[in-house]
Amino acid sequence: MKNNLISLVLGVIFGYLLSFAGATNFTLHAQLFLFENSWLVIVIGCAVATGAVGVYLLKRTNTNGLLTHTPIDFTPKGMTPNLIMGAILFGIGWGMSAACPGTAPTMIGEGKIEGVFLVLGIILGTIAYGKIEQSLR
Repeated sequence: MKNNLISLVLGVIFGYLLSFAGATNFTLHAQLFLFENSWLVIVIGCAVATGAVGVYLLKRTNTNGLLTHTPIDFTPKGMTPNLIMGAILFGIGWGMSAACPGTAPTMIGEGKIEGVFLVLGIILGTIAYGKIEQSLR
């Protein structure tokens, strides 16, 4: 129960920050892909920099997971054809929907009905990818 509460609080904080940064705004996403507005590039760059510093500090201090209290594994996964295909599909979906899939739950929290359709698209796309990937084996 405690882990669920911590996860909920962290998720709400993260969602608030996404909303505050404008990452749930379709217009900003469209302007990003049309090279008309670089605000989201700055937001994403700040997120990458924050993540890089955080990972560096976690590696240096050998910190355990917040909820699991187990060592955090930083073993590289390596490049695979599935990773490349997933990245391509992620980019296509982001471009077609003008929304990063990670912001869809925040859109729902803001009351944007479009977020529901995004989540449904993510679920259907994941199922479709799984079926296609299984058939190629």
